[in-house]
Amino acid sequence: MEEDVDWKQTPGPGFGEIWNADYDFIGADSNEASFKTGDFLSIVNKLDDNWWVAMVIRTGDFGLVPANHLSEAPHTPPHPPSAAQTNTS
Repeated sequence: MEEDVDWKQTPGPGFGEIWNADYDFIGADSNEASFKTGDFLSIVNKLDDNWWVAMVIRTGDFGLVPANHLSEAPHTPPHPPSAAQTNTS
């Protein structure tokens, strides 16, 4: 992958798509986002066929992820409850 690409700041192909993790992935470098099977990821940029930039919705981790560990999500991921929904008083 080219080092001069500003992949952190450039939305690109796939921006906003939600994909589902089919396998666990533990990032080996600080620019890779780790995730677990079943996690939902929000795609920022499909850099090439192998590596995409994404945010792991569960953790907020952001970075490169291997495209071959993901499949298009069949439904919208659950959202964390809002403060109004968790307020029981």
